[in-house]
Amino acid sequence: MKIKNDDKDFGLIARGFHWTSALIVLALLSLGFYMAGLEYSPFKLQLYFWHKSFGILVLMLVVLRFGWRIYSEAPEPLNSHEKWEKVLSNIVHVLLYLGLILMPLSGWLMSSAGDFPASFFGLFDMPDVVSKDEALFTFLRKVHTLAAYALIVAVGLHALGAIKHHLIDKDETLTRMGGHTIIIPAALILLAIPAYLAGKHIVADLLLKEHEHEEEQVEEQHAHEEPEAIIIIKPPSDDLLQGASGNTPQSVSKYNSGEIPYWSIVPSESHIKFEATQYAEAFEGRFEEFSGDIYFDPNNLEQSRADITIDIASIKTGSDDRDVQAKGSEWFDTTKFTSAFFQARSFERVDSGKAEANRFIAKGYLTIRGKTIPVTLPFTLDFESAGDDSEMAVMEGTLSLNRLDFGIGQGEWKSTDTIGNAVKIMISVRAGKAIATSE
Repeated sequence: MKIKNDDKDFGLIARGFHWTSALIVLALLSLGFYMAGLEYSPFKLQLYFWHKSFGILVLMLVVLRFGWRIYSEAPEPLNSHEKWEKVLSNIVHVLLYLGLILMPLSGWLMSSAGDFPASFFGLFDMPDVVSKDEALFTFLRKVHTLAAYALIVAVGLHALGAIKHHLIDKDETLTRMGGHTIIIPAALILLAIPAYLAGKHIVADLLLKEHEHEEEQVEEQHAHEEPEAIIIIKPPSDDLLQGASGNTPQSVSKYNSGEIPYWSIVPSESHIKFEATQYAEAFEGRFEEFSGDIYFDPNNLEQSRADITIDIASIKTGSDDRDVQAKGSEWFDTTKFTSAFFQARSFERVDSGKAEANRFIAKGYLTIRGKTIPVTLPFTLDFESAGDDSEMAVMEGTLSLNRLDFGIGQGEWKSTDTIGNAVKIMISVRAGKAIATSE
C-alpha cells in the first residue's frame, strides 16, 4: 500500500485522515445531540470533556489533512463521473471542510465566551481566544448547533454519492479511498444515529417553545388576578448572631440618631463576583442584584455595621444551563432560600503604616442556604469627592470560602472532582454618604 496518493488511488495517509475523521465526526454529532437532552450534572460535564477533546482533535486533523493535500495531490476524477457530479462533489466537499472547521472552532470560541475550560484529553488546556461574553456565548451555541445540522446533511450527501457510484455506477470511487461494500450499511447506521438525535432535538425545541408560549399566556391571565401571598425570608436576628458568637451586637437603635453616616449603595457601579473551578480551571460568576444598609464611620468603628442582602436568583455564570443548576435544590435552592445575607458586626483598622491607613477588617456572619457561619472580610476603603459637595466611598474586598461548609452542592455534586470546594468572592461597592434621619 502506497503512502502517498497517485493518479488512480488515495494513499495510506489520506485514507487514514478520511476514515478517522469520519468516525470521530459521526460520534461527536451523536454525542453532541445526546448531551443536549441531559440535565446539567457531573456526568454531562465529563461528556463535554471528551466532546471538546475529540473536537480539538478533529480541528488538528483538518489542518494536517490540508497540509497533506498540498504535499500529495488527490487523484484525478474518474472518467465515469458526469460533469454535474463533479460540480456537486466539489460543493459537498467545500461544505464538509467548512463544517469540519466551523464545528470545532465555534465550540472552542463558545467555551471561551462561556468561561468553560477546553482541555485536550487533560494534556493541556486550549487558550481563551475571546473574553467572557454571555451574548456571544449564546450566539456561538446557535452557530455550533446549526453547523451540526449542516454537517449531517453534507455527510449524508457525501455518503449517498459514494453509495450511488459503488452500487449503481459500479466504479472505483469508494474503493480507491479504501472503502468496501460492507462499509455502506455501517455508514448508513452511523449516520442515522446523529440524524435521529438531531430530529429529536428539533422536536424538543419546538415543544419547549410551545410550552413557553403557553406559560406566557397563563402569566398574562394571572397578571389580572389577585397576587398570592409572598413568603419573605429574613436574615438571622441579632439575638441569633449573639448566640452564635457570644458577643452582643450593637443595637439598631444606635444608628437612628444620625451620628453614624449612612452609605447608599450605587448598584450600577458595584458588584459581587465569585470565582470557582471546574476541572481545576477557573470560571467567574456574579450576583446581579444586591442591596444593603451600611452605617460606617472610620473614626467610630465600634458602632459601625453593615447588612447586605444578595438575591441568589440573580446569579449569572455565562451559561444558562449552569445558572439553572446553581438555582436548583442541589445548589443554592432558590425556591427555599431566595437570599444570602452578610452582616458585619465589628470593624478593625489594619495598623501597618500610614500608607495603608485605608485597610480594614470586617467581622460578621454570612448566611447561605439558611446556614450562618462567622467570616472575616479584609477590605480597602477610599473616599472621594463627587464634585457636588457629596462624598463617595469605594470599598474593595476579597473573601475565600468553602462551598461545602454551606451545603452548596448536594448529592453527586458533593464531590470536588468536577467543581472545586474553594470559592473566592470579589466585592466592589461604591456608595454615597448620607445622614440617617432619626425616628
